Amino acid sequence: MMFLKKHIIFWGFLFSLGLVFTYAAHALEATQVKKGNFALPASQQPGPLFGFGQNVIDSGTLQILGYFDYQKAHDQDEFNVVPSLLYGITDRLAFLGFIQAKAYSNVDGIHTSRVNQVGLQFEYSVQADKRATRIDEITLVIGSNFATSPNIQQDFFSTSFFLGATVSRTTVDWYFFVSPAVILPTQRGNSKSGNTLAVQAGLGKNIPTSSKFIFLGMLELAMISSQRATRLGSLDQDSGNQILYIGPTLWFSSSSFLAQAGLAFPVYQHIKGVQDKSRYVIALSIGITV
Repeated sequence: MMFLKKHIIFWGFLFSLGLVFTYAAHALEATQVKKGNFALPASQQPGPLFGFGQNVIDSGTLQILGYFDYQKAHDQDEFNVVPSLLYGITDRLAFLGFIQAKAYSNVDGIHTSRVNQVGLQFEYSVQADKRATRIDEITLVIGSNFATSPNIQQDFFSTSFFLGATVSRTTVDWYFFVSPAVILPTQRGNSKSGNTLAVQAGLGKNIPTSSKFIFLGMLELAMISSQRATRLGSLDQDSGNQILYIGPTLWFSSSSFLAQAGLAFPVYQHIKGVQDKSRYVIALSIGITV
């Protein structure tokens, strides 16, 4: 009887201790400061412009988003439009669906426009340590893109798979992230685009204004490394590259609106074969939370 009593006391103590820690954790989240980068809900808090992911928002929240960029190379330029929908399935799982369209493309004087691909992504928050003045979070992102244009960069209508992870820390004044990813195209006949490795990172500083808005200036970098493609069974010598972009971005958000703009320059380019070199990228992202 004494043995059973000791076990009841011991396990009762552990259960009570667990309740205390659970309550404390919820209390920390509930009393998170409402200033700086935490002045607004999760859906309105800072994220990357040239990076992917970090889209885990509150359950039931819906965002209508639009991403636009103008890419300038030495002998060509293009304007891309990417409308998307982001939905919080739970507080830890989000869904993103998008369409990527090349609204304008000028290559050696030839003008074209087309829908490149449609895609979907799921992002899950594996670990989220939320304190009163900081949030440390790790997420996993999986997705698939379905090409709609017969181009080697679009995998001849084939499918590509996306797998990535994000690690971020957000405090009242600072925001930092790093996010590696791989894109794995599937083969269509005897043709296949090369696999791509991407590593993105950023460091941002909150610009104090009002408790109704969030302003943040950030420096982002993105490294992209693509293997050579295979065209009709032969290795395409004029494909594959390694590029490192770096540039400033500016974030603004209110209770239901967000916008982010930035400019990135290639500070390193290793282009294989005969390909045009990038000069700069200008991007804008806007969104409405409904």
